Amino acid sequence: MREPKSKQPHTPTTTGLKLIIAYKALKAPVMLGIAVWLTVAPSQAYQIFEWIAEELYAANSLWSPLGDWIANHLSVRMLHRGAALAWLDGLFTAAEAVLLILRKPWSEWMVAIGLGLLLPFELVSVIRKPSIGKLAVLLINAAVVAYLVRRRINQRQLPSTEEPEGRTASISNRA
Repeated sequence: MREPKSKQPHTPTTTGLKLIIAYKALKAPVMLGIAVWLTVAPSQAYQIFEWIAEELYAANSLWSPLGDWIANHLSVRMLHRGAALAWLDGLFTAAEAVLLILRKPWSEWMVAIGLGLLLPFELVSVIRKPSIGKLAVLLINAAVVAYLVRRRINQRQLPSTEEPEGRTASISNRA
């Protein structure tokens, strides 16, 4: 027999989970906004990135390599790829935020698996061309995966204090 919606299990909310939800809830609209911008106004985006590249290149020796890199990689094709990537990231991040807000036990597994699948790519990126930013993203994502997996494993190991509804009635009817 299926439990009523109010009786379905929810995972407890912790500070760590609240931080993850907040991050996902803030990141999703930002990425979706970027996706819309790159899709609706690619020529405007191209001009802005071109201006940013020029400004960075002219700024000083610290920023000029970044400006040079942007100028060398900037193309309409890259903007289209960026838009597709922003759409994917924004939609998946929004879905993860909603799943975590619902606090269903399986939602944490879904987020952990989704992030975990990206870790090897992030690791390869750090190894090929190390940077503090890439390393920070890798470590934060690995910490989130470890936190969610540990949380789910610990929740499974806790003894259930509540009997499922209907089970006690069937046991007492047998006696």
